[in-house]
Amino acid sequence: MSGIVLLTDIFKFEDEGETADGKVKGRHIPTDIRPRCDTVFEQYGVKLPTSIYILD
Repeated sequence: MSGIVLLTDIFKFEDEGETADGKVKGRHIPTDIRPRCDTVFEQYGVKLPTSIYILD
């Protein structure tokens, strides 16, 4: 192991400005990258649909 950690966004926040009362408006969108830790989630009983990582 090289000791290098690579971080990649699996979701990004799409900023849509502010609401009339000053709150942030926007949504989280997938980046089409399925994290490697997804298989670990499944080992612990957390089954996430692959579709949450894919942008429609």
